[in-house]
Amino acid sequence: MADLTDVLGAVLRDIARARVVSDLFSRDISKEYAADPILEAFPVPRADIRQASVGLAFAVAAVNPRTARLDDVIEAHARTHGAAFVQGLLEDLVERAGLDRDALRTELVQAVDDAVRGDPKTLEKALDGSPELLVQRLTKAAAEVLLTDAERLRALTRERSLADVREVIAAAAAGCAAGFGAAAALVSARRAAGAVDVSVSLRELLDVPQAVLSRIELITEIRNYTWVDVGDGERADRRLQPE
Repeated sequence: MADLTDVLGAVLRDIARARVVSDLFSRDISKEYAADPILEAFPVPRADIRQASVGLAFAVAAVNPRTARLDDVIEAHARTHGAAFVQGLLEDLVERAGLDRDALRTELVQAVDDAVRGDPKTLEKALDGSPELLVQRLTKAAAEVLLTDAERLRALTRERSLADVREVIAAAAAGCAAGFGAAAALVSARRAAGAVDVSVSLRELLDVPQAVLSRIELITEIRNYTWVDVGDGERADRRLQPE
């Protein structure tokens, strides 16, 4: 059996992931096109998923009260919000400074993970609506990776002040911590609503009468978001907006 919410979420996630995989392929193949004297004149192929329709048959097995633990929130959301935090730092700071993106990604991911998981009480406070300590831990973790190395510090402050760099880190940390607070509210709402356990696999449905089967038709559309610069001068900020 599986949670209906998780099943539907997994289907939608994998549809979006298929587009990501396709875009990554287009990115890699574009490099080969650019390096080839003939192919460089050709357009780079890119799959565009405009709409997807998925039919799901299932049988409701039980409706149970839901329990939520702190670990559930961490596992479900730490990677998402932590990854967004790291991605923002890579784009806003690392790439602009010309530093090694891949190497710093690994260090930042580990530092953020340690900051989130290293102090459960701090995370609990963030989930209860007091994210200040988590913001401090995330800011400190990122600063230790980016600012304690002299070469990295010089690169990051070549075209912007140290105060601006610290401000970018702090703003990204605040956004990450706020994401955890939103995640806690979502978990609480789901816990109050209860969980619908369903059977969805072929083995589980083989002996289920057609009369008790339920069906959902999912029609999804992939929306594209692009980075845009908001503001001007040194205060310009990059944000995602729908095309």
